[in-house]
Amino acid sequence: MNKKLKYLPAVAAAFAIGFALNGGAHAESFKDMPKENHWSYKPVRFCLEKNYLKGMDAVHIAPNASLTRGQMAAIMNRVKGTSEKADISAFKDVKVQDWFYDDIAKAVKAGFISGRSASEMAPNAKITREEAFTILARVLGEKEAKQHLDGFKDGKEVAPWAAKGVNFLVDQKIVNGDNGSLRPKDGITRAEFAQIVFQAFGKEEAPQVQEGVLFGDANVDQQQYPAIAPFIHPPFYNVRVKVTVDKEGKIQSVEDDQTVEKGLAPGMKKEFFDKKNAPYFNQLKEQNFYDKVKGLDRAGVAALKVNHGEVDSLTGATETGKAFKQAILNAYDKKEGKKFLGEKETLVAEKPMVTKEGVTVHFKNNLPKDFKVKLVSVNAGIYNGENIIDSSKIQWKAAKDGFDLTIAGDLKAGKYMVNIMDESGKYRSPDFESGHGSPRKYPFFVIEKGAKLAYKDGKLTISDNDYANFQQNIEEIVVTPLKGNEPIKDKAMDIEPVGHHGTKGDYQKNPMFLRDGSISEAVTFGRKKNPVFTKGMTYKIEVETYGYGTLEFIYTAKEGIKEAEGKKDGNYTGKAPVGSFGYDFVADVTVKDGKITAIKDNTKADGESAKRHQTYIDAKMLDKFLGKDAKEVRAMADTVSGATVTAKAAQEAILNALK
Repeated sequence: MNKKLKYLPAVAAAFAIGFALNGGAHAESFKDMPKENHWSYKPVRFCLEKNYLKGMDAVHIAPNASLTRGQMAAIMNRVKGTSEKADISAFKDVKVQDWFYDDIAKAVKAGFISGRSASEMAPNAKITREEAFTILARVLGEKEAKQHLDGFKDGKEVAPWAAKGVNFLVDQKIVNGDNGSLRPKDGITRAEFAQIVFQAFGKEEAPQVQEGVLFGDANVDQQQYPAIAPFIHPPFYNVRVKVTVDKEGKIQSVEDDQTVEKGLAPGMKKEFFDKKNAPYFNQLKEQNFYDKVKGLDRAGVAALKVNHGEVDSLTGATETGKAFKQAILNAYDKKEGKKFLGEKETLVAEKPMVTKEGVTVHFKNNLPKDFKVKLVSVNAGIYNGENIIDSSKIQWKAAKDGFDLTIAGDLKAGKYMVNIMDESGKYRSPDFESGHGSPRKYPFFVIEKGAKLAYKDGKLTISDNDYANFQQNIEEIVVTPLKGNEPIKDKAMDIEPVGHHGTKGDYQKNPMFLRDGSISEAVTFGRKKNPVFTKGMTYKIEVETYGYGTLEFIYTAKEGIKEAEGKKDGNYTGKAPVGSFGYDFVADVTVKDGKITAIKDNTKADGESAKRHQTYIDAKMLDKFLGKDAKEVRAMADTVSGATVTAKAAQEAILNALK
């Protein structure tokens, strides 16, 4: 074990306080988390996982923000365990209500910090790099070291009081400089300080590997879950591997270790896995991924570049490739992948209690005993991650058989999602569903304020007149055509603004209810965006909401969506996103007499995406759309092995061209 780790408790506490006041979360929870190929990704992730670094709020880590004098005062106090306070009333820029007030008082008393003048402390001013280096050196128990400053272009700029500490960190290879410079007078960012902490504490010795057989597993989504925006469910299974290594720790073989038999989440049936997930999982074998790692040691596996578009990625099944890599690393490290939660394992909300101060909700804790609950954020409305409540208004504390959540202020009617994670890293967060078709398990509560919906004279009315909030709290709309007065149940259309998988649909951009309360007949449903209304037909419409009750009424369509077969002769362009690969399928479509006579592909893609796209084009799949109208195109279900998402995007692009 690295001897420097004996200093870990002191710096851990200090670093957590010095960086931010708000609670942190997993790296994937932050919108501004550095990309995996960025130099700061590993240091920042390490500091988050160790709880040294915390978020500025629920969704921002602010890696490029500068550290301040107040934050560093907190660090020094934690390191030295100071408790006595000085009278700092002379400093006009330090108020009793400021979070750093006590830390400044302690630091002044201990002599760690002094004012820039008799009345100015400048607690929010940037701390310099040499100041930060000196503090960390003290935490590590700085000793006299060789003179290293002459080896840097600006070594002479280091202040005499900082020279000892800087020399010590350079001697310990914790500080290496930036292109031959130390930049001692510059400020230091959160990411830069995370880097030197990572250099000091993040390099534990690799576990000793003995010759033999190792076993490991990892969630298919382990690289990017839990994400706040939104908490989407991924494929529910773990890749399981059996790894045989020689006496040097090099891989002789990797085999599947009953992934299908033992790796599926509770409630997930093999039939569903075979239909939805097996085509991606089978790519490990089809693309010789098991052989790719032969002869590598742990460091070699860790160095594999398996992210989307990188040299070692699994084409068309990137997340499976990531999980395969992590499963092997877990085997070396003798770690388990994150466990799935059982059907009833979550936090269950009781009825919210409204007071003058705000709202308090008690959650009964039905999670496993070793699930260390950490509140990540609270989101208002159904679009998780788009309306995060200010963390300064939230209190979260353990209470009797669970937790109490208190939110200050007056909350609007509707649904509130409570995003949590297991701080120990043993379990996945509660999902929108666990096992396909099972009940959703994420914690939430609903505020009821007596708001009601009504439909009269062709208009929807909302009793609180808050149209925007109503749209944010629609659970589903079911539209059923009528034959006479009887509903044709097998023709019912289910419009879900947020699908049961947590995926966001088109509804927010193309809602059924317009701001004046009228109904938009351009609304669509389903992945293929089929039109809901047909001119002259009568429908029963049922609206289910959170906080606004339910509404049922009868409606007769006046126009209906205009189908593509009514398109005039000519050339039209349509596009549609190709899965989550970051590019669009673009099709130029020629129409004559309502039928497609020609299609030209104008898609621009690079790297592996270009190869996948070419697979689709080479299969001459576009020719299958020739001679068809929009209804016929919509009814097609052709796919291409290795290019399924491309096939779906092509179909959608053509339909968009014909709208």
